Amino acid sequence: MKRGSTLLKGVVLLTGLAALSVCLILVPELAREDAIEHPETAYILIPFMLGAWSLAVPFFIALYQVYKLVKLSETNRIFTTAAVKALRVIKLCAAIDAVLLISGASLGLYLVHEPNEDAAGPIAVVIFLTFMTAVISTFVAVLQRMLQNAVDIKSENEGII
Repeated sequence: MKRGSTLLKGVVLLTGLAALSVCLILVPELAREDAIEHPETAYILIPFMLGAWSLAVPFFIALYQVYKLVKLSETNRIFTTAAVKALRVIKLCAAIDAVLLISGASLGLYLVHEPNEDAAGPIAVVIFLTFMTAVISTFVAVLQRMLQNAVDIKSENEGII
């Protein structure tokens, strides 16, 4: 059990480092290159970067909650209210990311989109990402409900003994 949880913690940490490097290195570099290539739309880059970073905040909060869940499972305390609370926060963060994606993409397309241009590519990416966050939120909600039921049964059984 110890080796598996160590591997999970490593995956969570590597995911966090990868996301952090995207936020701090890739997003500003892409914005800089786009500003050089398209100076007429350079005014939208700061809101774009702020939007990308605002998506990262709930992601990092959820990633920390996943780390907490791994730590709880490592100490055999997964059937506790702390695990249920962590799942609730993950579900909320996924829902917040979905809302931020839709609102940010809508605003971005409204500000940048030219009437004669095809916006199917960006819209498809936003729909896909929103669908992914909705699936994650739904899965976590089901998992949260199952874990809450298990915690309730466990507390009833402990009250009997």
